[in-house]
Amino acid sequence: MFDIPTLYLSSSVVAAVAIVSWLAFWYQVPEEHSLPDWALASLFLGVGMVLIGLRNLIPDSLSIIAGNTLLAAGIGYVYSKATRRLFNLPPGLPWHWINGAIAALGCTWFSVFQPDVSARIVLTSVLHMGALAAIAMTFWRHRDSALSVVHRATALVFGIGAVLLLWRAITAYHVPVAPDFTATPSIIIVLPNLYFQVFVLWLAITIPLGALTRLQGRVARARDEAEAASRAKSEFLSSMSHELRTPLNAVLGFAQLLQLDKSLGDDQRDSVREIVRGGNHLLELINDVLDLARIESGRLELEFAPVDLRALCEECRSLVDPLLGDKQLRLRCEIAPGPPLRADKVRLRQVLLNLLSNAIKYNREGGEVSISTSSIGPRHARVTVADTGVGIAPERLGEVFQPFNRLGAELGGIEGTGIGLTITQRLVRSMNGDVKVESVLGVGTSVSIDLPLYQE
Repeated sequence: MFDIPTLYLSSSVVAAVAIVSWLAFWYQVPEEHSLPDWALASLFLGVGMVLIGLRNLIPDSLSIIAGNTLLAAGIGYVYSKATRRLFNLPPGLPWHWINGAIAALGCTWFSVFQPDVSARIVLTSVLHMGALAAIAMTFWRHRDSALSVVHRATALVFGIGAVLLLWRAITAYHVPVAPDFTATPSIIIVLPNLYFQVFVLWLAITIPLGALTRLQGRVARARDEAEAASRAKSEFLSSMSHELRTPLNAVLGFAQLLQLDKSLGDDQRDSVREIVRGGNHLLELINDVLDLARIESGRLELEFAPVDLRALCEECRSLVDPLLGDKQLRLRCEIAPGPPLRADKVRLRQVLLNLLSNAIKYNREGGEVSISTSSIGPRHARVTVADTGVGIAPERLGEVFQPFNRLGAELGGIEGTGIGLTITQRLVRSMNGDVKVESVLGVGTSVSIDLPLYQE
């Protein structure tokens, strides 16, 4: 019914499939150090199967002795290396070498000096049975809680193999086996090969599955640790910002009182002006850090309501008009009529003022700033703030929302905190919107905000 060489060669093909599976997964998850050990064990087993399958075409020293030696070493390697490394157990005895040496000596004796096929089968079966039983116990005792069912089933698969080989050894001991395996019970050749194919395919699926589960666990733990660190950082920034703002307000208050003192000389007035200017810049930074900390810690409270976009843009325009004169800039508004937005008005004003102040700060002399609105479908509207400044290099566009990254502007004379766009992006996203930046170096930059319309 079964051709013996075909059985052994098909088993070697299954081993090759498992090798490819484990190595491919190891390439993707290199921290799973047991995967190459499983692949090497399968290589031993596969080559051993090939050698035994070719027993009528190659010398017995290769087919019987080398083939059975590789099989014994492969099963021993599964226990001493692959399984123990899978469960992070300390190295034990080198059972792959011990099993291989016993198999080599025994097969040589029962093939060359005292030919006895039955004795050879009993010897190899006992060697394989012991290794399979040890592997089954390891999977059962050290099973991962996240993979308890899979590891219990794997222990059962190895346990069935050990029982099968015990049955094989007993049969070979009581039933003489002919050298050509004629009239041989199926337990001698057929069932062990079929079992081998099933258990290798099972491992080819479950070992990568376990690696994937552990990877997901590591990712989840890393995410939880990162979120905890982020919350701790936000709480620290919030606390420190409050502690800094209280004395800073006192410094600014006294500096502003000094500005009213008419007895001060010109140099003194310049010094007071610098104190006020630096204090206001530091206060702006503290306020931005507080906003960022609130957003990251999830403590930002938003009040959604219908917002008249035209009225809000006009309000922002009037607030930034005084900033245009220093660079002789023009502010062009193209506010299309339309339905109200669903947003927090205070936070949306903060977003627009931040974008307009950036467009003014980083513009060129005599340039232009524009604010326009448009519809992008029945449920969303777009607000675009554009300038004619120096622009941003294409390779740095991906950095514009990174906190405290001013893309080299810190080297110039323009003041800034480097977190305005970060806050803008997170505020807009918290209002169920999105922010997009487009820029051409030497031409200018445009920032678009998409927000949902208010639905009755």
